[in-house]
Amino acid sequence: PQGPRHVTGSPLTNGDLHADHLGNIRLATGYSSPGGHKTLFYRREENADWVNIGNEVIAGDDDRFAFLGFDEKNQHLILLTDVLGDTTAIAQLDPESRKLDLIYQNSRLDIRSEDIIWNKNRNKIIGVTLRGSYPQNHYFDDSDKSTKTHQYLDSLFAGQIVRVVSEARDASKFVINVSADRNPGDYYLYDGKK
Repeated sequence: PQGPRHVTGSPLTNGDLHADHLGNIRLATGYSSPGGHKTLFYRREENADWVNIGNEVIAGDDDRFAFLGFDEKNQHLILLTDVLGDTTAIAQLDPESRKLDLIYQNSRLDIRSEDIIWNKNRNKIIGVTLRGSYPQNHYFDDSDKSTKTHQYLDSLFAGQIVRVVSEARDASKFVINVSADRNPGDYYLYDGKK
């Protein structure tokens, strides 16, 4: 047996490394120094040099962003951030141009990472749970197949929040979590073939 193989190092002392959808380590998030500000280091491909892009894009207070993932094409970073307005929004960052574009923002409610609704492959955000006085799911593209599945599951449990926890590869079965203000959470197995 061979010993451990060094894959990569982090440009940050206290940072986290993030892989794209192909498994390549291309992003580091963390603090620039003890007591420093939160920042982003990016590289175009796995063996390229790290570039600090956080100071150019999101300057100021700590925790002004949270990394959610790469977009479907592994070209842009999807973030939660409050630099685009008064509430936390979902934004897309082009790491090459440093351009930050709004994907979705609610004028009254902050969005948290647990409010994000992903497609089956977890490479596309299809919606968000808005947790106002009456929680509801808001979807971005009604023609998307994953969106249609989620909307159908929502209809089965009106007035409750439905989360797909796990899904069969062929999308025939789902483990779902259903919760509400009077229901701390139940799990169901949904068989889409029945």
